[in-house]
Amino acid sequence: MNISIEDKVRGCLWGIVVGDALGAPVEGYSAEKIAELHTRVTEYKQPLGHKWFDDQPLGFWTDDTQLSFAVVKALLEAEVWEVKALELVGKCSDFDMDCIAKHHALAMAESVSGWGYSTQDSIRNLKNGVHWSKSGITDNPHRGTGNGVPMKIAPLAIWNFLQANQLPRSPEFSQAFHREVVQFSAMSHYTDMSAYGAIAHTQAIQHCLRLQPDEFQKDIFLDEIINYAYKEFVEVAKLDPPLNRTEDSLRDRLGLLYNEELFEEGGCYLYHSLPFTYAYFLQDQTIEGLYNVVNAGGDTDTNGSMLASMIGALHGQSIFPPELIDGVQEKDELNQLIESFVEKFSTNT
Repeated sequence: MNISIEDKVRGCLWGIVVGDALGAPVEGYSAEKIAELHTRVTEYKQPLGHKWFDDQPLGFWTDDTQLSFAVVKALLEAEVWEVKALELVGKCSDFDMDCIAKHHALAMAESVSGWGYSTQDSIRNLKNGVHWSKSGITDNPHRGTGNGVPMKIAPLAIWNFLQANQLPRSPEFSQAFHREVVQFSAMSHYTDMSAYGAIAHTQAIQHCLRLQPDEFQKDIFLDEIINYAYKEFVEVAKLDPPLNRTEDSLRDRLGLLYNEELFEEGGCYLYHSLPFTYAYFLQDQTIEGLYNVVNAGGDTDTNGSMLASMIGALHGQSIFPPELIDGVQEKDELNQLIESFVEKFSTNT
């Protein structure tokens, strides 16, 4: 029995939250420390003594969920879906960056707990009147290389996938979307590494949405995130001023995954975090893959969130034990946003 697209959308969005909440209590810990404290994390843990989250309840989540759902709220608010989908043939209906920027500023007013410095600096620029196309520009070489964009981009990947189902597919359609993805990335992370990582992760999510679980093939997945995504990046990542260039090659690092390499470093540097997460996903595309990446240590909330969004997109909501969904904080509010997203977008396909 095929998994419906609605179930896959729910699975992807719930995966963002579940992976975040599962990994948050052990964020920053090594695999050895996690094993010492918890043996193996397969349920929500109390973050007792955690340097950032000591007072948080079971099932709390962090900025991964906060900012992903800021994007969800922006997509729900923007009144462009039906009009643009009917008007454009073979082109991309641009998502509303003004609305996305507004919801990032609103999120900042609520909390900056867990936010990286690049995101904090750029959204503060937005709040001070800098346009979103320039808010991420910086001469600080340490800014713009974290995993803050792939961690929140899954809703845009879903949105584009659903739109592609009702419009004739064309190279122009894909390039128009990826051009917007680059702008979305540059709003907070003005680097070539972040732009490529953002395109790669939208392709990873859409790849999982497109397939039934038994159709998944590792090499095809890797070709999509390494070759196709990089080709698109080269075509569209042409901003003024140019994106800051990074010395480390994310594409080369991802290429090691063809050899089924697992990495030791899973910190928040995108060069580490994204290949680390994909390595565990390629090893196991089930709930065990999620448990494995969380217990491997590092930036556990973001790595867990990115991996869980992929397994949710592949398998649907049922891949997550009910207690993991029921146990997250603010479940009812999140569920309302998810169901509104499904109703607005997937029912149009």
